[in-house]
Amino acid sequence: RTERMTTDPSFIKFVRNLHQEKASDCIQIFDRKSFYAVYGDDAMFVANEYLKTIAAVTYLGSGADRLASQTIQPGQIENILMDLINNRKYKFEIWASKGMGSNVTWERVKRGSPGNLEGLEDYFSFVEILDSVESVTMAVSVGLSQGNKVVGVAVVDASTRTIYTQEFPDSE
Repeated sequence: RTERMTTDPSFIKFVRNLHQEKASDCIQIFDRKSFYAVYGDDAMFVANEYLKTIAAVTYLGSGADRLASQTIQPGQIENILMDLINNRKYKFEIWASKGMGSNVTWERVKRGSPGNLEGLEDYFSFVEILDSVESVTMAVSVGLSQGNKVVGVAVVDASTRTIYTQEFPDSE
């Protein structure tokens, strides 16, 4: 899917300004309703690291003001977010549009980081799995790993004989 509608110079300027203010270990993801998109260096990062090709990268605008754009399908977002948080120790922001037509504004609606997944249940099927389980045993462990605080969670569903585990750094 491509973004034909977002060649508005004010949107490109908005994204460039956002990127100037963000930390290098933060990926900004834009919720475009039926898909997600990343721009600029984030687009190249996602294309290289997750899609393993830059062939699908498109550009918004023209000339020196071009802005790289990469779409992410809803089925891909959970894996990307989990890798960003768990393996790369990155933060992410989800931005969504408000308004219509020429009155569209963008707001940060979600923020996630290692150790802070509150309010992000919509993006992770692990939570859906827990919601569907009738009786579980859960254990939480807090400790140190290589000098960093680490939180580990294990959930056992005795009815299906399934164990779910998750470990993440607690940096906040």
